[in-house]
Amino acid sequence: MIDFKLYAITDRHRCAPTPLADVVSELLDAGVTAIQLREKDLSDTELIQFAQPIAELCRNYKAKLFINTSTRVAREVGAAGVHLPANTESVKTVKAQTKDNLYVGCSVHSLGAARKREAEGADFVTYSPIYPTASKPGYGPVVGVEHLTEMAESVKLPVFAL
Repeated sequence: MIDFKLYAITDRHRCAPTPLADVVSELLDAGVTAIQLREKDLSDTELIQFAQPIAELCRNYKAKLFINTSTRVAREVGAAGVHLPANTESVKTVKAQTKDNLYVGCSVHSLGAARKREAEGADFVTYSPIYPTASKPGYGPVVGVEHLTEMAESVKLPVFAL
């Protein structure tokens, strides 16, 4: 069961020169109870090394850690779950590979995509971009809060706005 209403998504490049672990610690101190480690430019080996101290921080705070894309890294560091980008493998495939032991969140950009991910068994979706943002170029026009309301009313999954 998803027991959080807000979570932070990382980008160590935007945090620099402050180490990401310090930023995550501050977020956890402020009451954030879920973190998505989204460091797309790291190999799995690099990501495991990078994620281990953040996973430990999350355990100490009883917060959930989600690893972007890699179920292997999520299992290796003891994360609560994995977050899948919009056009990737099926949630059913991920749940089968992990024996349904990981939460699976999915990025979506339309109601149709959210319904598809819900049918596949996703635990939650992130819907974006709600507002214009430099961190999500190329994802089409903003969807706005009106469509966010429609999304939240149309699926049974928790919907997080990005």
